Amino acid sequence: MAGMSSSKISIPPSTSIPEASPELLPGEVLVGHAPNTQLILYDISTPVDIPDTITGTLFITNYQLCFRPIPFLVEKLSLLNKSIVKSSEHIPLTYIIQAQTISSGKKRELKSKATMPKKISELEIICKDMRRLVFNFKNCEKSDTIHVVNCLGMYSSPSSIYHLFSFDYARVLRNKK
Repeated sequence: MAGMSSSKISIPPSTSIPEASPELLPGEVLVGHAPNTQLILYDISTPVDIPDTITGTLFITNYQLCFRPIPFLVEKLSLLNKSIVKSSEHIPLTYIIQAQTISSGKKRELKSKATMPKKISELEIICKDMRRLVFNFKNCEKSDTIHVVNCLGMYSSPSSIYHLFSFDYARVLRNKK
């Protein structure tokens, strides 16, 4: 993995670092991932009742949210849906205005150290540039889903300023001198 720092990686001990993980900046660490996540694609050309989905892996680092779709599935999408998938590849956590978990049809705002529902079916993310992304976890393991959602809550709205990426980035740059 090119660009990976020597920092400690905080992922569940039972899993290894996936091959399709994003390239990391200095000081950036992979904190969680959920394979078999579906990105729900709301296209204006398809009926609202039947949205398209694309399967991939959702990654959370201390800097960004990254969705990596399965490559051969992207080729089958319309141009509009391809652009939606492309725009969800790298989203800095500071771009996220609101993140909500959806469980049993109820939305709950995601915050640092908030109690999570036992079963999370979807994660809705609204960005500052008005992107709305909805991830479905119906094919994910429950432990991966809870870990990713907890990491997103911790790093997108940190309870301490020391959880901000800028401190990790500055520490790596300072050590290089």
